[in-house]
Amino acid sequence: LDGMPAANPDVDLTLHVTECPKFTDLSGLSSVRRFDSLYLRELGALASLHGLEGAESASGVTITANPALVSLDGMGPLVSVGMVEPNTQSNVEIEDNPLLTSLSAWSALREVGGSLSVKGNALLPQADAEAWAAGVVVGGNSYVGDNAP
Repeated sequence: LDGMPAANPDVDLTLHVTECPKFTDLSGLSSVRRFDSLYLRELGALASLHGLEGAESASGVTITANPALVSLDGMGPLVSVGMVEPNTQSNVEIEDNPLLTSLSAWSALREVGGSLSVKGNALLPQADAEAWAAGVVVGGNSYVGDNAP
């Protein structure tokens, strides 16, 4: 995100980054407090979510198919997703991140206005994923499955 102008912290930011094999970090987003949509998919070199520490709200979060992602570090302060104006996109999806081993870095999450899906994360223990999801009130469907035994 080098060269990107500083984001206005009082405006909701829509961020869709997909299919960028050399994308490594989100540090340029540290001043963003509100995301309309946060969509991170197929980012080959993204190992953590550092740079999102300022996020206070989001309407939807998708973290999918990021082969180097080992941690959700950076998501810590985000307490709710899709609670301001819940809609069909007010979901949290954490899917198919083969090196993700824990969700504990996002322990602050308490509410999701839409659906919650945690699946296909090959190194994430299923019991840990279920325990994490049990602490989240979900307005729609919840699916936690197909993670590590």
